[in-house]
Amino acid sequence: MLYKYLRCEIGISVLKDQVVRFTQPGALNDPFEMRPAVVGYDSPEAMDKQLEDIRPLALQEAYAAKSLTYRDRVTFEGFRRSTTGLWASIKEVMKQNAALDALEFWDRSLYLLDRLVGILCLAEHRDSLLMWSHYADQHQGVAIGLDSSHGFFNQTPVPEVPQFGKLHRVRYALDRPVCNLMDLKEFSLLLVKSAEWGYEHEHRMLLPLEGATRPRKKGDEFPIALFALPSDAIAEVVLGARMTDVNRGSILDILRTTAGYKHVRVYQARPAARRFELEVEEIGI
Repeated sequence: MLYKYLRCEIGISVLKDQVVRFTQPGALNDPFEMRPAVVGYDSPEAMDKQLEDIRPLALQEAYAAKSLTYRDRVTFEGFRRSTTGLWASIKEVMKQNAALDALEFWDRSLYLLDRLVGILCLAEHRDSLLMWSHYADQHQGVAIGLDSSHGFFNQTPVPEVPQFGKLHRVRYALDRPVCNLMDLKEFSLLLVKSAEWGYEHEHRMLLPLEGATRPRKKGDEFPIALFALPSDAIAEVVLGARMTDVNRGSILDILRTTAGYKHVRVYQARPAARRFELEVEEIGI
């Protein structure tokens, strides 16, 4: 079981509409998100390979920016073939541009990631004082328990990137990972965070934003991308210790009246009488 801590109005929306947000890396609250310390290239050949590795992302972004009329007329494969010569020229210019250092190169890659990839962040525990305070509106919100064995967490949206659609445990470290651009093929490097975030006990899942259920608004830097969340993937709902009676009633009403939630167990978090911790007790609905 893994938990999504949310403000109450967002939790109500998740339960009512059965959708959940996958957030772009740049919109998360850690400025080091997916940012190992990139120090350079092993060789010109390594840079050439890295450019080829990011070509699919760059082409997807460029094709998505085309008008609907263009995309109805030209398939992605046709667009890709038409850019072969142009890409070769661009690659040579980038390789010859001494000002384009490794860090800038990775920053440009992250710019593409922010437009193509979303992350669902989940926590191991439902009784974390800090998680309730930081992510669930100071204990006024809700924690939704998701069944980590559900098929929702075993997808294969991009066969070429098997890490997408699966859960990954975040690793916490005192030192920031240092690597060259060729090392970035190691997916695990993108799952390391500062030890100061260790209280989150985070697991995360990545999906391509093009699969979002709700269309994204053009022009927004980090438009909200919502993905369908199966009702049977939701196993628990934990109500915050400071949740208002009105919000508690709204959530319980959704759970009572939605056929797909008959299996969901509901809990109330309360401050313990003698310890600095939360007691989580099951309640009836």
